[in-house]
Amino acid sequence: DEVEELRAQLDDAEAADDMVEKLTTRNLALDEQLRDARATIEDLHELKDTQEELEESLVHAERAARAELHAKQIELLDATDALVATRRTVVDLENVVENLSRVA
Repeated sequence: DEVEELRAQLDDAEAADDMVEKLTTRNLALDEQLRDARATIEDLHELKDTQEELEESLVHAERAARAELHAKQIELLDATDALVATRRTVVDLENVVENLSRVA
């Protein structure tokens, strides 16, 4: 009877030992998963920061491009006005030459 009780205690101790081993193994696996998840979160935060920096850079580049485009449009309008004025001067001078040719 005492032997049976000791065998039962031994079986219980072995079962408890197996359970502790399984829980330890599971705990280690969960710790590794947690470390991986934290590393992934950190990587995602870094990617988010990089993306925000790129967006800010893009906004600045777009503003600079718009300002440059506006300046070029003004430059083109000024050049067009100058061309129109030059053409009028050429037409006026051609008329003067034609009139002088008739007079002479």
